[in-house]
Amino acid sequence: MTKKASPKFVHWLKKMMEEKGWGLRETARRGGLTHTPLSYVVTNGEMPSFETCGGLSKAFDVPLESVLVGSGFLPGVDDD
Repeated sequence: MTKKASPKFVHWLKKMMEEKGWGLRETARRGGLTHTPLSYVVTNGEMPSFETCGGLSKAFDVPLESVLVGSGFLPGVDDD
């Protein structure tokens, strides 16, 4: 069974792409990724890989830790 990303993360990703005016391919290009893993996250809500999180961090110029926690890849401060 495929792990799911948090709905908040999927919403954040879509919002960031919309604010930048980027589609999947442009976001992937700027993050040094292929568009396929981003499509799985956006369309199916799948948990991104560490590599995908790194690419999103690069593309949006945000800290990697923020992406990892937001996606559910790492627990947040308030998580048990």
